Amino acid sequence: MLDDSFQDDTLLLLDGARCSALTCRAPAAAATGPLAPVKGFVSDAARPSYAPHSALAPVHMALDLRLDLPSRTLRARVRYVVLCSPSVASAATLPDSALYRALTLDAVALDIHAVAPAALDDSDDAAAAPPLSHHYDGCGLRIAWQLPFSPGERRAFVVEYSAIDPVAGLYFHVPTPQAADCSIHCITYLETERARYWLPCVDYPAVRTTLDFKITADASLTTLANGAESAPPILNPDGTKTTSFSLHHPCPSYLLCFAVGDFVEAVDDAVDGIPVRYYAPRPFTAEQLQLSLGRTPNMIRWLQKRVNYKFPWPKYYQIFTPYVGGAMENISLVTWAPSAIQDEVLAKSRHERVDSTNIHEMAHTYFGNLIVIRHFEHAWLKESWARYIETCWIQDHRSHDDYRYDLIKRAEAYFEECESYTRPIVCRTYDTSRNLFDQHTYPGGAWRIHMLRQLLGEDAFWTGVCNYVQTYAGKTVETDDFRRCLEAASGLNLTAFFDQWIYSPGYPKLRASYSYDDALGVARVTLTQTQKPTRFDLDVDVDLVLADGRVRSAVATFRADAADPDTPAVALVYVGKERPRHVEIDPHGKVLHTLEFAPAEDMLASAAKTYKALAKARNRATIDILAVSMARETNVPALEILANVASGIRDAAMHAAFTAFLAYPVADTGYYARAYAFVGLGRQGRAADSQRLVAALHDDTERGMHGIVRAGVLRALALVGDTAAHAALLHAVDTSLPTLTPDSVACAAIAALAESLGHPGFAGTATSGPHGADALQMARAAAVEALADRALRDRRPDVVSAAARALVRLGAADRAEQSRAAVVAALPAQDLPPILRTIARLDRPDPAPAAAATATQSKPPQLVEALRDRVARLEKVLEALRAKDEARETAAAAVGAAANADEVAVDRTA
Repeated sequence: MLDDSFQDDTLLLLDGARCSALTCRAPAAAATGPLAPVKGFVSDAARPSYAPHSALAPVHMALDLRLDLPSRTLRARVRYVVLCSPSVASAATLPDSALYRALTLDAVALDIHAVAPAALDDSDDAAAAPPLSHHYDGCGLRIAWQLPFSPGERRAFVVEYSAIDPVAGLYFHVPTPQAADCSIHCITYLETERARYWLPCVDYPAVRTTLDFKITADASLTTLANGAESAPPILNPDGTKTTSFSLHHPCPSYLLCFAVGDFVEAVDDAVDGIPVRYYAPRPFTAEQLQLSLGRTPNMIRWLQKRVNYKFPWPKYYQIFTPYVGGAMENISLVTWAPSAIQDEVLAKSRHERVDSTNIHEMAHTYFGNLIVIRHFEHAWLKESWARYIETCWIQDHRSHDDYRYDLIKRAEAYFEECESYTRPIVCRTYDTSRNLFDQHTYPGGAWRIHMLRQLLGEDAFWTGVCNYVQTYAGKTVETDDFRRCLEAASGLNLTAFFDQWIYSPGYPKLRASYSYDDALGVARVTLTQTQKPTRFDLDVDVDLVLADGRVRSAVATFRADAADPDTPAVALVYVGKERPRHVEIDPHGKVLHTLEFAPAEDMLASAAKTYKALAKARNRATIDILAVSMARETNVPALEILANVASGIRDAAMHAAFTAFLAYPVADTGYYARAYAFVGLGRQGRAADSQRLVAALHDDTERGMHGIVRAGVLRALALVGDTAAHAALLHAVDTSLPTLTPDSVACAAIAALAESLGHPGFAGTATSGPHGADALQMARAAAVEALADRALRDRRPDVVSAAARALVRLGAADRAEQSRAAVVAALPAQDLPPILRTIARLDRPDPAPAAAATATQSKPPQLVEALRDRVARLEKVLEALRAKDEARETAAAAVGAAANADEVAVDRTA
């Protein structure tokens, strides 16, 4: 799965509070290691979590589902086959026989109509099945048999139930007054623990079942599910159609998937007889699907060769829906967010990113689906591996620089999160399993796999990986299973590596110093580890590059058991009388670390200045370079970087550059660069641009695919901050964001509305109107109502969270309880902690703004007027200073333009 994950320290116990016979939860956390609670990562209430017991577990589910999409209704009959583990001793000899006669299914807010024993197959008599009883408390369905199972015994039972528009897991996309032309469909999205909201099941990865589907829905709609079609579709007299599928590979609940709807289809080349197809709701087209995912067949061929295992699924279908965050690797039916669909313009800058996500989800075929983690603490065995397969794909299909840059980006993402908290990769203590899908698991774990590859070497590493896939295909795994396969292939004892890098938190932070002894011709590089308290065993390569390009190499070695933990590692290299040109620490990217290194000036390797460096310098010369570059740069990915960094600069030359840039057709600018250019235009803060931005907000040609450009326009309106911009933003949040609006656009509008209220320009223009100071309060009240309404009726976690943050920013404490109750009712437990933490701040508004508001309200009218006059005078002074600066900058720009007229006046297409 690729997704944006929430991290928070607030724990809400809903269905998670129940401790069934299958769910183990420890009473307290240990002080160190995988059990230790990590500050900033979990709340004080977090407890270690473990895989369920395996005494009794479902091994097959036959789902008979009837769907009425317009009414958002599911009626279901599910037959379960339960197995008592063949390896256990007789129940009669065990102290707790309840484990062998009772099973609890996770089932949240379902209408349970009937539970009854059933025959194992059609030849058996259901009346002869062992009797059972059941109890449902709204969170769990407990099935109890009178007699315990015998080892290896199978029994079956049936549950009939219904659900209307479930809170999570099963999502209905139905036309509404705000979106009358949307493409009707329903679809499941179940990671990590969402299946329980529409399907009674043991909602943990250790429990896996084979699947049979019979799905009945309107005959005009397309039906898809895990596995292969097992029978021809049946047309029913009532205008419905029943479609059947079977999946013979054991599937955990979070990988189950079906979809029913009005979909467009693209058929790609089959791979070794495996059909490959893509689906999406209308109005997307088959051409767009093919453009976005057309490299899938080649990826399948590459991946099965890389892991030396034939692709195991009977088909490989992929489908897009608004209810998926990122993408999700359901067995044989991968789901995507629609933002990954590309047209010709977007593909210029985003096709490589979509390729990375595509190979990531495909990698889960082996790492996560064929081999399933036993419990969530081992999530790195699937998500870190999928992330690292992205890197391997880049290594094999793009340049070496792209490969190295990918590793650098992964490390930076991990380091950034470590500024908030640092946890072990294997971590059993968390508030919800969702917490574990963070940058520690994705790039942090991927880097550790990369280090193992460097440590073992290519042959031993990939031999170990292939043996791991062969050995554990169809089974569940823990981290030590992977370690043992690598040890068997390499002969190395990797216990210390896993103790340091997997079961302990942190990473090395290195400081380097360099010296050169002219008399001896020896270069000395000294490394120290500055992180506390952990000291890592490390071998760090050091290269010294001479003037003629020759390289002298050495290794600086740290040992964790050194008598003095502060002992540095030293690399001494004889280079003769020729002073090295520069030093490279870890030149081949073998070790995850940060580095402080300030060599002498003559040691610095030459490097081209980047747009980011120019923007950071922010002087007259660099700003002029950026402004001219906006007209010259034709590489779309580079143009995105340029426009992004330039959008943060307020300058007359940049205003002219953004204005000219936005006159180019979108096919030349690309969507993201255009969005950044609008942001840059808004940052100039000129009221004259407000009308243009408002017009762009309502111009469908300035929408961009997935609303990319429109999100930039919304942000620009917040930066302009006058009353016209604010009114446009309020209207956007209040009426123009149906649920089919991309999350990014909805969130941008919400954030922009809150930001506009705090803009000095808005305060000045609002209070100068007929309502005076009351205008600010009226505007705030209208914004609060619009944001609260959005928080109450929008079920997308990102959008609800954005609305809650905006309410916090506005200090709307009066809406806290209402928002909290609505959010709890509308979202699953795993999505709630970060949102509730945000809403909780509404109960504790910043006292300073509140005190200031109270003080202002209590001031006599004469003082208010005096303050208003003072603000007006200060604004006039500020405008005079701005005009003076702009005049000086315009004059300087004119001089530069006259001196370089021929160079600057270059047509963009040249």
